[in-house]
Amino acid sequence: MIEDKSFEELVEKHQSMIYFHIKHLNIRQHHEEYYQIGLIALWHASKTYDGSKGAFSTYLYHCIKGRMLNEMNKQNIRHEKEELRDQHDDFGTEDPIKEIMSEQMVRSYGDILTPMQKKWLIGYCIEKKTPTEIAESENVSPASVKSWRREAIKKIKAITEKS
Repeated sequence: MIEDKSFEELVEKHQSMIYFHIKHLNIRQHHEEYYQIGLIALWHASKTYDGSKGAFSTYLYHCIKGRMLNEMNKQNIRHEKEELRDQHDDFGTEDPIKEIMSEQMVRSYGDILTPMQKKWLIGYCIEKKTPTEIAESENVSPASVKSWRREAIKKIKAITEKS
């Protein structure tokens, strides 16, 4: 813990390290936000520093870089989730003709499947049910439904490979 200096003195002395990390990590947007993260890291480092483990500047270097990298990772994850959500929303606006055609294709495969495999195929592809939901509606175990799925997929692959 560094108690002999005020926080303002620490900021004045180590401000260049914060800017170094902003530049070094190629942060091109939200400079003020990352500067604040650097200040928080500086404050936290001043409170948790143990002089017996090395120089303060080395400890501070890793604290600032770590905090900024953590924030970058959080923002990347947030951005990826937003993209996935947007992609998911796009799927909901498909053309109804495509849905009808896919339903006709699904039903055409029913001729080669057993009655249980048909139940899985229709339940999964048309009714958008999970294997557990299909199992509940048919009063069987989810493992049974997964077995139907496995065998149905084998048969469908065999037919599509012949074509």
